[in-house]
Amino acid sequence: LDISGAFPNTVIATLIHDLRVRGIPEEITRAIARMNQGRTTRLKFDGFTSEPIPVLSGLDQGNPLSMILYVFY
Repeated sequence: LDISGAFPNTVIATLIHDLRVRGIPEEITRAIARMNQGRTTRLKFDGFTSEPIPVLSGLDQGNPLSMILYVFY
């Protein structure tokens, strides 16, 4: 099983659905959904910094919770 692109390619809506199907309490699924809303990133190179770019999919790499969430995905 190749999971090298697991975190950046996780579809959050699908993850939330999967959590609900597996019986994770609604208050927890809502909290996880909120954690993954409104995320942005910026591109920075050669002295240029972009405006914020919405991050619409993926789990935060380096967040210990991401590993646990991916198990449910």
